[in-house]
Amino acid sequence: MQQMQALIENLLMFLIIILIGYILRSKNKIHENLQNDLSFILMKITLPCLIFLSIAQPFNQTLMKQGISAFAIMLVCFLIGSIVGFISMKAFHVEASQRGIWLLEATFSNIGFMGYPVINSMYGSHGMFIASFANIAFNIIYYTFGAMMIRGKKEKEPFDWNEVFLNNIMLSILFGLTFFFARIEVGDFVKNTINTVGNLTTPLAMLIIGLKLGEFPLKEVFNNIKQYQLCLVRLIIFPIVIVYFFKILPIEQNSLILTVLIVLNAMPMSANSIVMANMYGGDAAFAAKATTLSSILCLFTLPIILLRSEEHTSELQSQP
Repeated sequence: MQQMQALIENLLMFLIIILIGYILRSKNKIHENLQNDLSFILMKITLPCLIFLSIAQPFNQTLMKQGISAFAIMLVCFLIGSIVGFISMKAFHVEASQRGIWLLEATFSNIGFMGYPVINSMYGSHGMFIASFANIAFNIIYYTFGAMMIRGKKEKEPFDWNEVFLNNIMLSILFGLTFFFARIEVGDFVKNTINTVGNLTTPLAMLIIGLKLGEFPLKEVFNNIKQYQLCLVRLIIFPIVIVYFFKILPIEQNSLILTVLIVLNAMPMSANSIVMANMYGGDAAFAAKATTLSSILCLFTLPIILLRSEEHTSELQSQP
């Protein structure tokens, strides 16, 4: 219950910051160029600082095992997500032009803009360490198989492997692991400076989401049944499937690994799906509106998923 209370308090705080961003953008008080600049600062500077510091901890073999487990389990989660996405796509009779985006959005969540801030606020550096390994799996699968989902047989842009392995997020993970394995201690002054910059990530991310919401008339976000169906799959059905999948794993059921991965998989749709749609010929308008709707609904569905996860864990622990 303490986790639930902390989650609700954080989500309410996030909602307030999102509303501030929404009001500023909808009233045209913020120019689109500033919004893009804030996104650049978050993805290139503040989030890498947050990730680096969460990984560059004193070497711990248990932490290392947890990170590797998170990476492997997340790969399986993506496979499950693609299966759930494919079945739901057939069940909801998704039109051909939207099938690639449907598969992508159903499979991949918003780890960067939403996942990291939630994990950091609830579970601190330990949770972020686990989430960083999950993000390695995300980057590899998202920019390869995710691109294939959208373009299908269409020949579009070739894969940019630099985008997969040489982006600032992956580099911060690499540097963090270097410090971790080499047992290099970060000095207090440097640590405090990086920590101060990294702590800007959460308010920046929520503000950017609010600014993005302000780009669309809300009626366009709420008046498409297919967007609600996709949100049902992304925010409710898939995370519940993951909760029950974790039941069969040979890992302690109250493990922080499972909790972090459940939260990450219950996040809204990936914001990068809009960029991917533009690059590989998907329905970018559908991607943008569905992503926006899922970002709003996630504030209400995430506590439900976490509560179901806690109930499921209690049931398992009560079994003889």
